[in-house]
Amino acid sequence: MSSRSRSPEPVPERRNRVLKIVALLMILFGAAEVVTGISHNFFGIHIARTEGATYAVVAIGCLYAGAGLLILTMKRRAAVLALVFLGVVIGGRIAMAVTGL
Repeated sequence: MSSRSRSPEPVPERRNRVLKIVALLMILFGAAEVVTGISHNFFGIHIARTEGATYAVVAIGCLYAGAGLLILTMKRRAAVLALVFLGVVIGGRIAMAVTGL
């Protein structure tokens, strides 16, 4: 083992980078869901063309992207609100599946 071995990256710095990547992906996927809700098409998979389905999918996409934006701020209160948003997203997805939207 050489005396010039690389020290590992500090954990908080690595965690911040991972959180930023996850937050950016959440924003991207939320925006994709909004586009899907409006166009009713996601890579050849069609969703219901009802008004309720459109509003539900757009709302879920907005909440998901909003949660990503809140996580990007790296503040504790924003992260708590992001978790609330994600809980609503999960509930909304379950409700959509149960109602057949």
